[in-house]
Amino acid sequence: MSFRTLFCLSAVILLAGAVTTAQADVPQLINYQGILTDPGTGEPVVGSTPAVISVYQGGTSMAGGTLVYTEDATLTTDDNGLFNHLIGSQATNADPEHTLSPSDFVTSDPLWVEVEIDGSPLLPRPQLVTVPYAMAVGTVDGSGGGVINGGISISGGELNLDHSSPGAGNILKGGDLFIHDFGTENTFIGRNAGNLTMTGDRNTASGEFAFHSNTTGCRNTASGYFALYSNTTGHENTASGYVALWNNTTGSCNTAVGNGANVSAGNLFNATAIGHGANVNASNKIRLGNSEITVIEGQVAYTFTSDKNDKENFRPVDGDEVLSKIRGLELTSWNYIGQDPQQFRHYGPVAQEFFAAFGQDDVGTIGKPTTINSGDMAGILMIAVQTLEKRTAKVEAIKAQNEDLRAQIAELHHLVDQLLEQNR
Repeated sequence: MSFRTLFCLSAVILLAGAVTTAQADVPQLINYQGILTDPGTGEPVVGSTPAVISVYQGGTSMAGGTLVYTEDATLTTDDNGLFNHLIGSQATNADPEHTLSPSDFVTSDPLWVEVEIDGSPLLPRPQLVTVPYAMAVGTVDGSGGGVINGGISISGGELNLDHSSPGAGNILKGGDLFIHDFGTENTFIGRNAGNLTMTGDRNTASGEFAFHSNTTGCRNTASGYFALYSNTTGHENTASGYVALWNNTTGSCNTAVGNGANVSAGNLFNATAIGHGANVNASNKIRLGNSEITVIEGQVAYTFTSDKNDKENFRPVDGDEVLSKIRGLELTSWNYIGQDPQQFRHYGPVAQEFFAAFGQDDVGTIGKPTTINSGDMAGILMIAVQTLEKRTAKVEAIKAQNEDLRAQIAELHHLVDQLLEQNR
């Protein structure tokens, strides 16, 4: 008997990956139904009929296309000729290694189901179409985008993104950049952190608008809301804290740690600000804390290098001249402007006078006219103490000599008295 008539009722796609870890994998099957009739009588065919079922990509409903799947099947019909078959449940005869896969459906070409009985295909082929709803989606290959309502759980897999570009590989939040790696070896996390136009590389930024203005700056690290926001070409800067290093634009190798820690100019080099509101105003300088800091404390005293092997251009210092200069300083008590004079008073000279007295030797400049280096201050005081000690030693030697002379004079007086007594 030759069968030539097939009425296709439905072809329901049930292709998907794992739903969740708590559910079994979604069946990789197509539920295919139809009615098989005898072309001569029009009566339904009842019983089991061998068939070959294939899926073609492209082509037409009559012929052509690329074979993506085929299987040997047995169609079992009821009294009305109705059969129900799960495509994908049988071994394939064209390629035993090939199984029905979600990747077969990643195409813009039509997909056709062809049923072959007794070596002849039943034409036209029915087309596979989408269904109104699916219980779960195992793959989003070829998706054109959309909206997901509800949470997403990934188990046993990975979320893979292209490297960021202005139109791909980015994670947005509220329509704004949120996570991306635009550029070369960059990492940005936070709303509008970084940008999609820079050419700088090896930068890392975390925080809303962190490092947002960069163009060619490289090897920068920014952590915090608006941290390093204004940087354009500066490189190797480190900012940690709310608006840390906000002012930096072209400066490099600067560091700011703390809420509002900053530089006073955009082009400084190797400047460091540490602490809330700390603001460093010169290159190659470290600023600890803001103007409200009154104590810098630690378990040990501050230590700086004083190894003789690290020093050169030694010159002797005239201690008597140092004493004379100290004598000429206006040494007073005072407080910094803005500090409570009832609590924070200090002793000592002002930097301008100290620099005028000790800011030059025959080699070069020592210190600055607005600051006093504690090391230089200690050195000047040690020279003064040494000079006074030498003077004291001289005075003690003179005293000893005077005592000896007094003894000699007393002895002479005694001898004179004896001679006078003898001559009477």
